[in-house]
Amino acid sequence: MQELIAIAKSFVNLFYPLKCPGCGGQLDADSGLKLCKDCATSIKPNAMPPFELEIPSVKAYSACLYEGTLKELIHVFKYKGRLALACVFSDIMMEYIKENPEIMDADIITAVPLHKSRLKEREFNQSMVIANKINEKLGFPVKEIL
Repeated sequence: MQELIAIAKSFVNLFYPLKCPGCGGQLDADSGLKLCKDCATSIKPNAMPPFELEIPSVKAYSACLYEGTLKELIHVFKYKGRLALACVFSDIMMEYIKENPEIMDADIITAVPLHKSRLKEREFNQSMVIANKINEKLGFPVKEIL
């Protein structure tokens, strides 16, 4: 069965090649990668500790540095509506969570709200889309509390 699936993916890839959203290079249908290796390795993890908010026990985490390929992908996601990139971002965040297991002590996932005019312009709240993807993987409730 696995061989049949691999053949089908390769066949579809002949007519509709998978492209890396970062550089446009062709992706291998069998790899399961959402970014090419060059783009994936160019995304730098954030080595800073979580930001402690004034409210006790509330912390804000940042998985990666906002620069280079990641910055470009975020702009494409936000301003060109490439919602499929939410999977890339949630995968990056899941890797960060695995490396920082204290995050699993969280009670909820929240998203940064958008101003009404921005929401109307973009038609979606990008941070809420990502929060919902992480919810699918972790099962934490998503709440709009900010």
